[in-house]
Amino acid sequence: MGAEPDVSFVLPAYNAGAAIEAALQRVLAYADQRGLAAEVVVANDGSRDDTEARAAAYAAREPRVRVISHTPNRGK
Repeated sequence: MGAEPDVSFVLPAYNAGAAIEAALQRVLAYADQRGLAAEVVVANDGSRDDTEARAAAYAAREPRVRVISHTPNRGK
């Protein structure tokens, strides 16, 4: 990413495979519209679907996105 971000967004995710890519696109578009150097951290909370894989694939294409995963699901 380079320089320190102006803002960090944290997206908690649990079984969000179907929605994670759209959520990442919306958050990054929001930051871009406001001229913010942003990072997005996906906190995958032990998802049982393909959330981690989809988020990781997105992060591989977009350096402003990071994925942190842990198992088992820990909830709030």
